[in-house]
Amino acid sequence: MKKIRAKLLGQIPYYFEDEQITDFITRKNRFLFAYLLMENEKPVGRNYLASLFWPDASEGAALHNLRQSLSTLRRLCSPYLGGRELFRNVGDEDIQINNDLVDSVDALEIHAGLSELLQIERGRKG
Repeated sequence: MKKIRAKLLGQIPYYFEDEQITDFITRKNRFLFAYLLMENEKPVGRNYLASLFWPDASEGAALHNLRQSLSTLRRLCSPYLGGRELFRNVGDEDIQINNDLVDSVDALEIHAGLSELLQIERGRKG
């Protein structure tokens, strides 16, 4: 089974091992995937995502657009997943990337490193 390697800093390429994913169809799909990868430790509310990515749409239209985007992401990633699901089943209201599929997300690694440095610095001052 291949795992996702995401570089969110720069031009945002996504990889399953060494195979780059390029056919996101829309920028929103690309950014939705980035957002879900950044939040991969916890479920995210579908209503929240719909209003975040489609703020000018009615609630129903925004949720429809979200379903379409999630379907596109599933279809796009499915050849690389070896039968595994891209999203965890966390109920009807939330969505979450299957954490077992995530190898690395550069922005999360940088965040973790900065958090560690801050803790060290606070320890020196305290």
